[in-house]
Amino acid sequence: MEKKISTAEAIIMILMAIFTDLIQLVLYLSVIFAIAAPAVGLLYSGIIQFWMTMKGLRGTYILVNNAVSALFPIKSISVIVLIFMVNNPRVAQIASVAGGKPASGGVAGKLNAPKVKVLDRWEKNDKGVLVKTI
Repeated sequence: MEKKISTAEAIIMILMAIFTDLIQLVLYLSVIFAIAAPAVGLLYSGIIQFWMTMKGLRGTYILVNNAVSALFPIKSISVIVLIFMVNNPRVAQIASVAGGKPASGGVAGKLNAPKVKVLDRWEKNDKGVLVKTI
């Protein structure tokens, strides 16, 4: 399986995340510019969202990236988790099952519900009342 995110892209995005984290740290430490720190975070989040959309990543990856970003205020952690999820074939298979598209094997075969045979048949009679037919 080929990697969706190349090593060069991963390095660029991680360095950009670390740079954003450092800028936010400096802005939070300075009392005067502390209000600008969330703006820097939002700008970086917009760049990441655009990048993920252009890479063709599904909503599952975007949702997990946003959840990790909300749990940990450090943006570089969320980018590292995203890159790991996208490039790891086992996680990609689980994400494809969670996203509603069954994978080719493994977990997908175990998650499919068994087919249920309908034994009873109900129809409306002349008066419009449902009755069981044989």
